[in-house]
Amino acid sequence: LQRYALDFLLAEGFTPFLTPDMARPEILDGLGFNPRGEETQVYSIANENLCLVGTAEITLGGLYADQILDEDQLPLKLAGVSHCFRTEAGAAGRESKGLYRVHQFTKVEMFAITRPEDSEAMHEYLLAQEEKIMQGLEVPYRVVDIAGGDLGAPAYRKYDIEAWMPGRGEGGSYGEVTSASNCTDYQSRRLRTRFRRKGSKKNELVHMLNGTAVALSRAPIALLENHQRADGSVAIPEALKPYMGRDAIGPRCRNSAAARPRNRGPHRPRQDRADPSADGRRHRSPSRGEGARDHHRAGLRAPRPGRGSPGRRGGRPRSRGPGADHGRGSHRDRPG
Repeated sequence: LQRYALDFLLAEGFTPFLTPDMARPEILDGLGFNPRGEETQVYSIANENLCLVGTAEITLGGLYADQILDEDQLPLKLAGVSHCFRTEAGAAGRESKGLYRVHQFTKVEMFAITRPEDSEAMHEYLLAQEEKIMQGLEVPYRVVDIAGGDLGAPAYRKYDIEAWMPGRGEGGSYGEVTSASNCTDYQSRRLRTRFRRKGSKKNELVHMLNGTAVALSRAPIALLENHQRADGSVAIPEALKPYMGRDAIGPRCRNSAAARPRNRGPHRPRQDRADPSADGRRHRSPSRGEGARDHHRAGLRAPRPGRGSPGRRGGRPRSRGPGADHGRGSHRDRPG
């Protein structure tokens, strides 16, 4: 999924980034993420002025903090791959079990920086890319234009894509898998990210936008539940077949491990470590020192090591030679 999303975005002219897992609190605050407080979704590093990032949006935005860009550089289209860490405070509930809401996952994120007059068109463009990715995965979905009262502080407008998940709720329901937000100049003002038009000496604030290409926690839920077949196998969408190298994931057989013979290589008869006697018993060879082996070859009873003996720190020996069995005679006295 990650490779599929990256290849898709590279073909669209996005520049790929592998972003850090940590950022300074002032960068999170500048992008509208609250790194402190009871309702924070951010993990803070103890005794350090650092926080774990919840999305590549944080580090990609921080990359251009305190910068003045030329108009010719815009728009910037960035694709960030990052680990995402979230406390998910206040998110407990039956529908949040499993992969749908986790504390750590990997995500491919789209991030764009534009001129103010281009941000709305870029917002529609990011949404179109998200839809194309979902269409390639052959998953039913719907687009939700989020109401103003439900928007967070940074977003001027936000679209969510919700995929159909048959296993969600009582009879299946839609669940959010991506979002695309136009934050206009909210983030750039706090990060002091500006641009200069041709022939002008005045600096203007850029607009910043972000959108999820694919989250490797929720996207697999929609894939597995929508493409599972009656026999338990899961069909692979056409877009993922080049990456998977197969048409389907076969059903799991519980007894397959027990029924499958172990590969021991070419068959060879098993040989005992010591030659068996005529009565079919296998004798264990002494394993402590040359003296014990010499006694065994001579058919004599091996001396019992006592406390302080070179072969043992003390106490009774762990193993004895064949001639050390009580009341059964030496190795020489046995038949054969």
